[in-house]
Amino acid sequence: MKLLTPIPLLVCSFALFLSLFSCTKEIIKETIIQKDSIIIRRDSIIIRKDSIIIVEKVTDDLKKNKDLHYGVWAFYQHEIESYSGQVMTGKKVEVYNRYTVEWKRDGTYIQNRDGMIQTGTWDLISPSVFVYDKGDAVNERYYYINRLDSNYYFRKGPFNKNGGIHRDYLAVEYYKR
Repeated sequence: MKLLTPIPLLVCSFALFLSLFSCTKEIIKETIIQKDSIIIRRDSIIIRKDSIIIVEKVTDDLKKNKDLHYGVWAFYQHEIESYSGQVMTGKKVEVYNRYTVEWKRDGTYIQNRDGMIQTGTWDLISPSVFVYDKGDAVNERYYYINRLDSNYYFRKGPFNKNGGIHRDYLAVEYYKR
């Protein structure tokens, strides 16, 4: 008779903990620096209660992810956490109706927010890290991709190049085709 090793028991206990306390689980695929300057390493599992639920679904194929980006996406909602330094000062959800972004194959984008047009450049610097306006000292900003498939695109940011908060907020943004 084979005895169970401690690893499967630990995994089962962990799953039971998640189900009992309604915590959320987030799998981080890259090394990024979060808002509180904690470095999170590849494939870490983050447990959060009363937090934004994020479904992780990102392929490790850079070309495939770029191909998924191309085209027009409808930006329909974001969840914003406002900060003063390292202290969260507010949290809100905003829903949009007439807001689209078109990411073009030439590395440019056109954002249309109810008739207000913004343009710039974009790139994926890894399968799960998106950058706007790379090289622009003021507008360069990074996003961590939480989900990307042919129908949905979720990401968190903006971060600056050093991994800190780009401005005074972090948002989880939701797009759909």
